This record gives sequence, C-alpha cells and structure tokens, in this order.
Amino acid sequence: AAREARDARNEAREAVDELEPMSKMRGDFGVDGEWHALYGACIKTKIQQYDYEVCPFKTAKQDFVKLGDWKGWADGRPAGAPPRMRFTGGQYCSGAGARELEVDMLCGAEDAILEVDEPETCKYFAKMTSPAAC
Repeated sequence: AAREARDARNEAREAVDELEPMSKMRGDFGVDGEWHALYGACIKTKIQQYDYEVCPFKTAKQDFVKLGDWKGWADGRPAGAPPRMRFTGGQYCSGAGARELEVDMLCGAEDAILEVDEPETCKYFAKMTSPAAC
C-alpha cells in the first residue's frame, strides 16, 4: 500500500510538472486563448540560404543559430497593429550582443513564415501568418 501511494504521488507530481509551464503562459495565450493553438507548434521555412524555425512560446532559430527564447508579446502596440511576438537572449553576436527576433502575427489560412529581415545587425524581424491571428 505504501508503494502504491508513493507511485500515485510521483504520477501526480509529474502531471503537475507538465502543466506548470503552460499555466505560467496562460496569459500569453490571449484573452480568449486564441494563441493556444500555436503551443507546441514549430513553423519552418527556407528563405534564401537560411532555414528558419519559429516555435511560439519556446524558441526561434536560423539554421543552428538561436535567435532567441520566448519573451512574450510586445507591449504598447499602436491600435490596429498586429500582435508581435518577442524572442530575446539568442546566440551572442559580436558587436551587437544577444540576437533577438520580433514576429508580427497576421491573419492567414495556415501557419507560415512569410519573410525574415535583419534591419540591424543580429536584430531580426519576421512576418508570420496563422489562423489564430484571424
């Protein structure tokens, strides 16, 4: 009986550990949970010679270079501006510090990366579409 109780406690602890990161991000999923559909997804595309991967609520990469980890939604956006994801603390870039990526989310039929630019050294900007943005 003691072993069964211990096993049950361990299973309960594992379930809580799995849910904890999601509950911390609950606010990141939007007022009505509209962004939850992107949780666990990774959107990939090739632009020019680079492979990009954006995993909302987790991380973003250009080939094997980390562009950043999920920081949250950008605050203070003008009325009517698309929601903007922020990824910070990416791989160090000489003379520019840690890489960063900002992603504007646009309404679209599928999750897709439309474009990626580097307006400043190691500061990236992308546009993505998703039904979640509609």
